[in-house]
Amino acid sequence: MSWIDVTLPLEQSTPPYPGDPGLSIQRLMDYECGDALRLSAIAMSAHLGTHVDAPLHFIRNGASVDQIALEKLLGPAHVIEALTNAGIHAQQLSAQLPLSCTRVLLKTSTREALLPRPTAWLEPEAARLLAARDVKLVGIDSPSVDEIGAAETPAHHILLESGVVIVENLMLHAIAAGAYEMICLPLQLVGLEGAPARVILQRKR
Repeated sequence: MSWIDVTLPLEQSTPPYPGDPGLSIQRLMDYECGDALRLSAIAMSAHLGTHVDAPLHFIRNGASVDQIALEKLLGPAHVIEALTNAGIHAQQLSAQLPLSCTRVLLKTSTREALLPRPTAWLEPEAARLLAARDVKLVGIDSPSVDEIGAAETPAHHILLESGVVIVENLMLHAIAAGAYEMICLPLQLVGLEGAPARVILQRKR
């Protein structure tokens, strides 16, 4: 079975979370300038595109992204369809959530276009359900597990305080619900609260 890349491409047009900086690219050397090579410098939010949220993102003394155990990021995952542009409730998940499910990926949109991004989020009782089921990782195709622009961030707190890794801004529009193998590798940015990640899936037979 082939691997499927579910990472949001990073370009200067990739939309950041409202208020965050997008991707900035500076050409330090280039062929057109007579240089023998191309060399670029980039600047961006650590939460641009597909990225991992570590506990430190919302917990003062929480673990940073380089301290997340690889065992949480690699292994079986289950894609659940919760097609909505609003809050995802616990009852929407419970009917599809396998009894033993270590990693849950939430597909909320079937839109192929990169823009606009999905806008669904996890209601607090849905986040509590996932934490109670001992899920190690929760991914979603929208920019945040909480409502964008909301003053409160209950889903982040519930999940991160329970040791659940969060992956946001996945590209799941073409992924069918069901069981997969997942590899999610965030950059090892020491001491940071989050990092861009490359995420790939392989459908299980």
